[in-house]
Amino acid sequence: MAVRVFNGYFLQMNLLCIWDKARLAFAFGRSLLIFLRTCASTYGFFMCLFTGFSIHAQTRSLEPVVVSATRFETSAATLAQAVSVITAQDIQDAGLGTVNEAIMKILGVPGRQDFYGGGEYSLDLRGFTTVGGTNADPNQAIVVDGVRLMEGDLSSVRISGIPISSVERIEVLRGGSAVMYGEGATGGVIVITTKSGAGLQEQNGLNVSTAVGSDGLIKKQALATLVAGPLSLNLGSTRNQANNHRDNFNSNVESDQLTGQWRFQNTRVVGRYVRDDLRTGLPGPLTFAQYNANPRQVDSTYRNDLAKVANERSSVFVETVLHDWTVVMDVGRRLKSLLSTGSYLNQYDVDASSLAFRARHEGLLAGRPNALVVGVDQNDWKRVGIQGTTGTSTQKNMAFYAKNEVVLASLTRFSAGLRTENIQKKSSSADTQQTENVWDIGIFHPLNTQWSTYARVGQSFRQANLDELGYKPTGVSLQTQTSRDTEVGLRNNSGGWQLDARYFLSKLNNELGYAPYPDPTSTNSYNRNFDPTQRQGLEVESRIEVTTTFSLRANAALREARFTSGSFSGYVVPMAPAQTASLRANWKVSPVSSWDGGMTWVGSQYQDIANTCAMPGYSVGDIQYSREIHKKFRMSFAVNNLSDQKYYTYAAGCSSGSPSSIYPEAGRTFMATAQLQF
Repeated sequence: MAVRVFNGYFLQMNLLCIWDKARLAFAFGRSLLIFLRTCASTYGFFMCLFTGFSIHAQTRSLEPVVVSATRFETSAATLAQAVSVITAQDIQDAGLGTVNEAIMKILGVPGRQDFYGGGEYSLDLRGFTTVGGTNADPNQAIVVDGVRLMEGDLSSVRISGIPISSVERIEVLRGGSAVMYGEGATGGVIVITTKSGAGLQEQNGLNVSTAVGSDGLIKKQALATLVAGPLSLNLGSTRNQANNHRDNFNSNVESDQLTGQWRFQNTRVVGRYVRDDLRTGLPGPLTFAQYNANPRQVDSTYRNDLAKVANERSSVFVETVLHDWTVVMDVGRRLKSLLSTGSYLNQYDVDASSLAFRARHEGLLAGRPNALVVGVDQNDWKRVGIQGTTGTSTQKNMAFYAKNEVVLASLTRFSAGLRTENIQKKSSSADTQQTENVWDIGIFHPLNTQWSTYARVGQSFRQANLDELGYKPTGVSLQTQTSRDTEVGLRNNSGGWQLDARYFLSKLNNELGYAPYPDPTSTNSYNRNFDPTQRQGLEVESRIEVTTTFSLRANAALREARFTSGSFSGYVVPMAPAQTASLRANWKVSPVSSWDGGMTWVGSQYQDIANTCAMPGYSVGDIQYSREIHKKFRMSFAVNNLSDQKYYTYAAGCSSGSPSSIYPEAGRTFMATAQLQF
């Protein structure tokens, strides 16, 4: 009966959405043609280079992809959900400096500049930036080496401070993932795994690099590995300084890390300590006229604004295998201190801790392979306001979850999961406690040895955070935001070619955001619940090894984000670009040299809820040449924003039909890097 209901639901969804899919498919094709035309006109030499290779040239097989975004390592090829992976080799080939930059340039994920320096960008996986807000973090989860980094307010989780040379892989799990990760995982999950966190067999070594570039950029980085039998030790240090592309935007980043690992038979224990400190100027926004006149300038109001952000993370990871069970425990603590001075004084401290226990059993169920995952997640978050943000705010999350997957005789995989999560939030203006229950169901079916299809449906949620609870209409209670998430995909893995194409639909009730209340004509804005909204779209991701020395990677998406009823009905959700695309190529000219280049395109987007101001789209290209001078010494030269395009990714206001409160992006920049490895 359950299977009949499940199949009936998808039949109903297909009948209801067939027109939307056809319309989206037409628009997707049109947008892709625009993107390719832009590529050809702006970077024609890339296209000429690509066509110089025969498509019938000898190909090679792509390596199988293993991911841990499901809380245990598993093959990405059989997941009933869209997942993208960036490896350490991908990062090195492209010469990327931060995790944010890697996700934006390789996967084409839209990013919005953080108000602080240091290369931090807010990433938006499926158009879930909070309405009227600046980032998508409340609607997506970020996990580093198994530990979820959660904020109980509207601030962003800082990941640009993670030394890029320490990263083994980055996984982006798109779409609702609430069963495995809980509150706020509607847009998806970003999972960052470091080399020590991946549990790879390590060797003694030392990696030292330095880079110089435009706008006073100087980067210094060192990473050492010491191995003695079952023990290994990783020590890393990073120092970055830059004047950046605007006045009063100079930044200084200092990061240090220490990781110890011990192995014994079927047990692995890892201890980590990481700190990163950021000191930066705050140039503030520009009016439309100021931006057009000189995007580097700073308004006199913000000429002396400064900020300091200090982060510390410590954690212990234990993994052991007991017969058919794999058992994992993660314990973590994070300290954050923020001080901003100038036109607005703000100072607070954050103390957050987490405990995660999970176990996976692999065996047989009715004679068929079966995997069961059960787990407990506990997160505690406390913010103590000193100046500006005052008072003490706390949040406690306690969750239990289970997910089971069985492989049928046809090699079809059927999975189902449940989660229950209790959340308590307290501050001077709020005292709430509520339990949320969610589920998901997924199916993966191989059509043949190369092609497969998958589908899933589930629920996700997020509650109002402590900042939102502190500024809402008088007498109004903020309800839990809920979403019904559906996804259908087609996947191919043909040796040297990989393809993943999917359609997704998220129907939200009580979406949380900041906007005029009670209707678009109101002069006062508050944090509020909206009438029903919807996100849907088509996404295509492909990777091909054209020859043994030349590869291509492409991502394209057409997305729609709308209010579907109520006073905002018909309006487009702001800060949600309808089209995004990226194209990247890597050419290994010889065993010691390579070229890597790419282009990212983001379509126009409304930046206000009334849809009166639209931020223009933009296309940005980059290229890097890398050469091994000696087997232990490598140099590279990179150019970003090849066409020196003038653009911006965030504007907070609208004035006379034009965007205002603009935060400009950098023009063309250059960087040279030298790397020594022992």
